[in-house]
Amino acid sequence: MFGGNESRKEKLETLLIFLKILKSLGCNNVYVVGSFVTNKEHPNDIDICVDITYVDYVKLKKEYPELLHHKGIDQLKKEHKIHFALFFDFASYELLDYFKKDRDDNARGLVKIYLNDIDGYD
Repeated sequence: MFGGNESRKEKLETLLIFLKILKSLGCNNVYVVGSFVTNKEHPNDIDICVDITYVDYVKLKKEYPELLHHKGIDQLKKEHKIHFALFFDFASYELLDYFKKDRDDNARGLVKIYLNDIDGYD
């Protein structure tokens, strides 16, 4: 379903690049939310929530400073169709509840990706 057409496959390929970057920074968990985890044929982008609990901030600031600035994140969304919907830490999991429903209060999908469980993903 997630890679059911060329548009979705392209977005998934880009997502994999970002997941590799996030894992290299110490990130353990990423949540994919929004229309990409529905049966919408052509979602505009992939919305992700990133658990930054174990992220190496020194490495993040040095190697990927654009992830720390709103303009940089906007540029990533425009160029790569990845939308960092939210950065949070382990104390803020209740914020994920926001993404479990759409604007009309309908339930929607939320997929948790455990980056450390992906073998050979270094």
